[in-house]
Amino acid sequence: MDTADEDVISASALNITKVVSILVVISAVIMQCLAAARAISLSTTLQLMTWLVVAVLVVLLSIADMTCRAYVTAKRYGSGEASVARLHLSRVNVREQGAKDPREAELLGLLTGGPGQLAHVRWKDRSAGDGEDAWVRLNDVEPLNGV
Repeated sequence: MDTADEDVISASALNITKVVSILVVISAVIMQCLAAARAISLSTTLQLMTWLVVAVLVVLLSIADMTCRAYVTAKRYGSGEASVARLHLSRVNVREQGAKDPREAELLGLLTGGPGQLAHVRWKDRSAGDGEDAWVRLNDVEPLNGV
């Protein structure tokens, strides 16, 4: 993931959380292997405590990573979603990648800032995705015929 110039958190700082998680797990595995080879003596309680601490650290680092990535993504899009209520263009067709026919959707908003332009839609057809919100590329959105 790349970050923009104005971001507070750099991409390399976000990648450190993954590296630290992997190193913590590797160190616990090495310690477990040494205990199995009787090179060091660890009680069952100490081994269990080690794995619980490793699990908690990995979970906390994952949460921190997700939080930072969400912040960077929100920061990248700057001002946020623009309303389309005044456009009178609430019904649109969305052409999904790999699909033959476009799907009808209700256009809820637009994200035009940042490197990507996205449309916020709510699906109108197909029972599996009916009523669900989604973000699609703005290039894949077109007005319904006759609107």
